Amino acid sequence: IATHLADRLPVALGQESRSEYLARTVRSAPAVQWANANLPADARVAVLLEWPIHLIERPTVLGSVEDHVPARYWLLVHGDRSLHALQSQGVTHVMVGRFKFLRKWYPFLSDAVFDAMFQQPVATLEELLLLEGTLVFEANHTRVYRLASDSP
Repeated sequence: IATHLADRLPVALGQESRSEYLARTVRSAPAVQWANANLPADARVAVLLEWPIHLIERPTVLGSVEDHVPARYWLLVHGDRSLHALQSQGVTHVMVGRFKFLRKWYPFLSDAVFDAMFQQPVATLEELLLLEGTLVFEANHTRVYRLASDSP
């Protein structure tokens, strides 16, 4: 704990800026900073497979400390209509992390369950973003997409 807290001292003492600290400690900081500077004031952002909702200066949905659970649930429930369902909730943009579930993390699941509950939702999301989203920013492993306003 002491090491973790010591890592925060430079920013707490004014020796490091907030943006420098976030860039050093939050993997999606460049995408968050871009979104805060460039998204329309009325944008609503779905945060999928990422967790920095507390840093995004726009209304957000689905982001969580347990970053994959809300996104996987949404994708499992809505399937191929997942992005349309987000739009029906007023979502204009999606911030998504590149996340790979490793089989060894879930040894208690059968291969079929692991594929259906973890691999398939991510594959569905990637396909939908290619078909229905417009990539507007990418840095490190985090991407920001604009959803088409004229989609059904």
